[in-house]
Amino acid sequence: MKRRERLKEHLRTIKYQCVFMRIWIRTKAIRAFCRNKKCIYFIATPCHGNLGDHAIVYAQHQLMREMKIGENVVEISRGEYERLKSRLQNFIKKEDLIIIDGGGNLGTLWIEEENKMRDIVQRFPHNPIFIFPQTAYYEESQWGKEELEQSTAIYNEHSKLVIFCRDFVTYRLVSTRFAGVAAFYTPDMVPFLKNVQKKRKRRGILFCLRRDLEAACPEELANILKSYFVKRGYETRNTSTVIANGVSKRTRKRKLQIKWKELSAAELVITDRLHGMIFCAITGTPCVALDNISHKVREGYEWIKYLPYISFCDNYGNELLYKINTRLEDREDFSFDREPLEPYYNQIKKEVKKAFN
Repeated sequence: MKRRERLKEHLRTIKYQCVFMRIWIRTKAIRAFCRNKKCIYFIATPCHGNLGDHAIVYAQHQLMREMKIGENVVEISRGEYERLKSRLQNFIKKEDLIIIDGGGNLGTLWIEEENKMRDIVQRFPHNPIFIFPQTAYYEESQWGKEELEQSTAIYNEHSKLVIFCRDFVTYRLVSTRFAGVAAFYTPDMVPFLKNVQKKRKRRGILFCLRRDLEAACPEELANILKSYFVKRGYETRNTSTVIANGVSKRTRKRKLQIKWKELSAAELVITDRLHGMIFCAITGTPCVALDNISHKVREGYEWIKYLPYISFCDNYGNELLYKINTRLEDREDFSFDREPLEPYYNQIKKEVKKAFN
């Protein structure tokens, strides 16, 4: 058994040596051939099956391409970072930019993600670091307060840290508690995506509901709604923005396109997932969104409430049925419009460009 484990570890060492060589070659190419020699490192990007997180990273790549600096990006996945972080610490130059992908990761809800961000911020004290649009949630308990104090001490120590906040509650917390950090109020990155919409024949009702730490919608409600739709002659299906198998950098775009295609084939989507709602927004799909425990769906809706085919409801009674029936009456081919969000994405571009140039 020990011999087998030693062999596995040896193979892992070879694998990550190859990964490091790939990062080294990519970095050397940027420093040799790009007009600006700085690298932009996307550090600790997801390998898991949460497509919302992958869509964020995909949108970050699109943002860099739109800024004409996409050729300077080096992406390092979470697994690669955990294995190579000591070597990367000595390899990445202090003028290089570091980008931590956005999401709902700031705080105690997903503490391993918070620990990842703390580690990166402490490990690279001289680099410009950008934490892309985040939701923060620190538990109202003694433990939550202690974790907030720890994060406050770490983040305030970094003089070149910028945190983009995708809801006002997070912006207020970061602005007040992380006083040494530059904070900006901006949307989630996924609505930055354009041209993902495909015209499709719509059929049936799609349920995209959480069954994890962030779930707030009772399972009984979902069953009642499904019975309601079946009695009215609608086909119902379940889906999720989290898939069983992990997603790699290589398969990211294809897996996202499959999910967008599935959502855009529904007459209506009912979801309590932030990116379930946002995927509906960018594909022009009618949607009724419910809130989750950290209220990030409610806050996310504030950015896209100008879209006539997206509704939000935190009342599980008559108001919910009214909004469902209203969205079912939609027969128009809707198109996503990013224009109202442009000033905020321009703010992100401005801050990144300032550090890059």
